[in-house]
Amino acid sequence: MDPSKTKEYMLVDPKTGDGHRGSLKFMYDLARGKGKWKDSRTVSELALDEDETKDDTTWQQRMSLLLCKLMWTIHGPLTAFGAGLVYILNLIDANDGVFKTLGRALVNRSALVVRDPKSAEHKTLFAIADPRFDLQVHAPPRPRTLNAAPSAVFFPGEDYGALGTADVSIMAAKLAYENQAFIERVVTETWKMNFVGFYSCWNQFTGRSGTQFFIFTDQPKDAKAIVVAWRGTESFNGYDWSTDFDFSWYKLQGMGLVHIGFLEALGLVDRNSMESFTKLETNCAKGRGKDSKSGLSAEVRRNRQLAYDKATAVVKELMAANPEAKLFVTGHSLGGSLAALYTTLLFHSNEEAATSKLGALYTFGQPRVGGLDFSQYMISKIGENRYWRIVYLNDLVPRIPFDDRLFQFKHSGLCYYFDARYGGKVRASSILATHLELPIASVLVSPLCSIVTFADSARVFGAVQTLAEAPNPNFFSLTSIVTDRVVALYELVRSPFFRWLYGPEYAENFVTFIVRVLGIVVPGISCHFLNNYVNAVRLGPSPLVAKLHEEVHEIESWWSKKFPWFSRSRKTQ
Repeated sequence: MDPSKTKEYMLVDPKTGDGHRGSLKFMYDLARGKGKWKDSRTVSELALDEDETKDDTTWQQRMSLLLCKLMWTIHGPLTAFGAGLVYILNLIDANDGVFKTLGRALVNRSALVVRDPKSAEHKTLFAIADPRFDLQVHAPPRPRTLNAAPSAVFFPGEDYGALGTADVSIMAAKLAYENQAFIERVVTETWKMNFVGFYSCWNQFTGRSGTQFFIFTDQPKDAKAIVVAWRGTESFNGYDWSTDFDFSWYKLQGMGLVHIGFLEALGLVDRNSMESFTKLETNCAKGRGKDSKSGLSAEVRRNRQLAYDKATAVVKELMAANPEAKLFVTGHSLGGSLAALYTTLLFHSNEEAATSKLGALYTFGQPRVGGLDFSQYMISKIGENRYWRIVYLNDLVPRIPFDDRLFQFKHSGLCYYFDARYGGKVRASSILATHLELPIASVLVSPLCSIVTFADSARVFGAVQTLAEAPNPNFFSLTSIVTDRVVALYELVRSPFFRWLYGPEYAENFVTFIVRVLGIVVPGISCHFLNNYVNAVRLGPSPLVAKLHEEVHEIESWWSKKFPWFSRSRKTQ
């Protein structure tokens, strides 16, 4: 594929080294620093300056490409392992525990309940780890919580940062991981709202229907809200994780640098066909007069359901039938990035029927979508008062792809950052024993207090804060090796007491406990689980309240404060 001199892009091909031996050999050579990197990317002459194109061996590049390739290589075994694990967990959940499951399996097989993966009772790992699907206003009063009473309605006028709106947004993002029957049952029976449809859409690059979203309205007629919820990164899907770690980008006219993997997930382009990018730009320039914005071939558009085109068609139809409705878009993880890119593309394509009625965009643990130009364009169109990008503690996913000089990815808008306490301003040295308020608490956690004091910084403990960017924006640093694990240990020790701290609906089960144990090894993964984001929304202040009462600022770590020369030297590298 010959790069066009008039275009700017960087492409990475995780399919390099296909075949079992070839794949392993490729990753081995990459880890050793061999020159295989050049075989897996195409860069236009305008994409990088001369000095940067020579820098082909940075550890960030190699690690990102290595992870992308690894995810593609292990996708099959990872999916099989995940399917087996979820099957076992559903057996245990459906049969009321391990012992009853074993008893029925060994003694009374006819009584053993086995859930159909497509049934309304079947749950994903996220639903088993956190079975909450009731909306906040339906929940009983919570003891010892930190925020005010929830809004009387979910979509209260122009107050797009209201707790009710945030709650339905995080629960919709969480529900998007489930199957169609499960989603429809929750929307119609639990939420008493109107289910519109569930859609599984084609990704031309991966060759599979891997992009899912669902749409619902608050009521069947005269709806006041239309919600589009995008499914995020599935726990055992190598292709999804590869998209998160991918750093391929293309500079779209009028928007700037955009993540290619997310464009492909929306069914708009294919990195193996540069013509698809040109067609996308042409179709977007034509605006609302063009039914399909996809740059893929006519055959693909005719025979496959494509995410951006399908979502836009349904939204426009609903807008026409409900002229008073506002549009709300939400997603967690990969779904957050798709939600952000989808909403921005609505403006770029002049879809005024949708953009003129945009209520709010909520993302939770969202990866970076584009570069600085894209970030500025997105905020200029959506506005900071309609975009709520929520990050919990040390979540890995919002910190990728990297935002350094080489990768050039940047987040858009403000970051609503929730720490391990979800809200309140308490020094680290006193938070553990004070917040638990149990006699056993001081015995269990007091040894951690002096360690946590050493790691005292706003990003470890403190308050919900409105920031320009989450602390430790690229995740990997010397300072976080110890502090991230101290915080993960604190979360693990505290988790059994959630029932008494916040109420029975916040109790964590064995699956969540195991995830928190794994979080000590990889803190960024456990922080990404949805139970943290549900807790953050429900136990922290309303995002709008946080915005109005918190000063927008940067956070300096303990290390940066004590050794400013070290921080300055890193910034100049």
